[in-house]
Amino acid sequence: MKKLNPSQLVILCLAGVLIYQQFFMGNTYKKEYERMLKEKEMEYLGEISRLESEADSLIQLNLGLSNQIAEIDNQIDSKNAQLLNLRKRYEEQMDKFDDMSDDDLISAFANAFN
Repeated sequence: MKKLNPSQLVILCLAGVLIYQQFFMGNTYKKEYERMLKEKEMEYLGEISRLESEADSLIQLNLGLSNQIAEIDNQIDSKNAQLLNLRKRYEEQMDKFDDMSDDDLISAFANAFN
């Protein structure tokens, strides 16, 4: 075997150290990058969870408002039906008074106040 001079020996040692680092120690930059990616992933998952929670609460609020609007609409419909019945009764009574003679009206009012 050929004898190595000191510069070749230094180069061989440095090459050995580089090979050792590459295969046995791993890449510290890669590990740090993977750790940072994992942290970002956890942050994003937390943010997604928070946003989903807000979306669920907004959906519940929207559903509650829709139910209240439906209830108000039902109350309005009920009041409109009552008004329609009152209008019909008023028209019927007015028609009845229009059909009555003056003497019948006088006697009806007299009987109402006695």
